[in-house]
Amino acid sequence: MDFMEKISIAIVGFGYWSPKLIRNFGKCQNAHIAAVCEKDETKWPAIKELLPETKIYLHYTEALQNTDIQAVVIATTVSSHYRIAQEALLQNKHVLIEKPMTITGKEADRLVRLAQKKQRILMVDHTFIYSPPIQELKRLIDEQTLGDMYSYQSSRLNLGLFQRDVNVLYDLAPHDFSILRYLIPEKPKDISAIGSCPIHHPLQTKPQESIVYVSVRYPSGLIAHIHVSWLSPIKVRKTTLIGSKKMALYDLLDPQGKIKIYDQGVELREVQQRYEPLFDYRIGSTDTPSIRETEDLEEVAKDFLRCIEQGAKPLVDGTFGRDVVYLLEAAQRSLNKKGKWVSV
Repeated sequence: MDFMEKISIAIVGFGYWSPKLIRNFGKCQNAHIAAVCEKDETKWPAIKELLPETKIYLHYTEALQNTDIQAVVIATTVSSHYRIAQEALLQNKHVLIEKPMTITGKEADRLVRLAQKKQRILMVDHTFIYSPPIQELKRLIDEQTLGDMYSYQSSRLNLGLFQRDVNVLYDLAPHDFSILRYLIPEKPKDISAIGSCPIHHPLQTKPQESIVYVSVRYPSGLIAHIHVSWLSPIKVRKTTLIGSKKMALYDLLDPQGKIKIYDQGVELREVQQRYEPLFDYRIGSTDTPSIRETEDLEEVAKDFLRCIEQGAKPLVDGTFGRDVVYLLEAAQRSLNKKGKWVSV
């Protein structure tokens, strides 16, 4: 397959995530990285080392004007996502955006409508949705293996990295909100968030939260609790799902098995005598299903390219990304109101 048969891509921004994007798109035979856009010229030698034959643009608008480029992958600061994605769609480019999609729901809505009008693919790289462990949890929920869902609890903690343009909510919670949105299709009722700013990036115009606790309530009674932090002595990536039949633990960092299914639960007994126990506590077996290993970002790249070629809908399309932004925005409103419950 020569370059004329491949999908020509421009990568906008060259930071932490961009080399990973370049490597994974490089695995795809139907992709050609035609350009990288980076305004910091000190990064150009690193780009040339990875992609010796690729054109480097100082400003992304130069790449957008190139009619040979079909798709744009945006890996810049969150605050710039909307502006760049809007310009790319106006130039009839397919767009893949690093998470989160935008800062506000209104911005996300505009991008969704513009992509529909231009008949372009709009996708967000919520990579965990493509991971086999999350796919397995989705299967367990959809097949009612866990029963009715009671609660969702997650912790995403580490020491840093402190961001300049967003707080820890917008940096880490998109992962958990995207997983929550994928596993639980029910629309949330309201949300509450509290946080603190003991340490913040010195270039922030005002202190941004580095520790946040979020609670989400659903009409069915399900409640989700999410803890994100840049101030933790250990790295934690855990999600616990409590169901009426079984419980599941997803631990990204567990080398013995990322998914564990616990045949445990509590049932109310029909008491005949006054002093009989009121509850039966079931402590059954623990199952660790075999989960295949993949690189999630490679699956994102493949889905993006497939959808461009076939005009198909991505697993994580613009509407999905917008829903995550709505959760983020509502959580931020609650943070600003010191934890008051607000509608999503």
